[in-house]
Order: sequence, then structure tokens, then C-alpha cells
Amino acid sequence: MNPRNSILLVEDSEDNRIIYATALRFAGYEVYESITGTDGVHQARTDHPDLILMDISVPELDAREATAILKADPATRHI
Repeated sequence: MNPRNSILLVEDSEDNRIIYATALRFAGYEVYESITGTDGVHQARTDHPDLILMDISVPELDAREATAILKADPATRHI
């Protein structure tokens, strides 16, 4: 069961990931983090976040490919 107001942050830049995750946590969100598009898809299927924030050009699968996979999956298409 995921906490309310959870966000999956998919970002390969460590500096950006730290800044975004810190700001989101400060605002009260539960933040899951992934570095690659492949890991982001896996984590979305595992944790079922309320929202996904994804850098457009992450390794392995870019944001467009990862989003297409998630939207094609009945378990994650609502995110």
C-alpha cells in the first residue's frame, strides 16, 4: 500500500534529484526515486505512486518510451 501523495521522481542527475526530492519531501510528499527509465517503470509498477515526475532523457528508456509502457499497462495507466 503506498502512502497518500506519493511521487516517483525519475532523474539521472544526482544534483537535480537531491534538490527535487528535498523540496517535495519538505512539501509533505512521499518520494520514490529512480535513475533510469527501466527502473522507473519497475518502481511505478511496484509502488503505484500518485504522480510520476520524469526527466525527458534518462538512461535505458527515455520518458516517452517509459510513459508509453506505463500507459499500456492497466495497473499503471491511471498514474
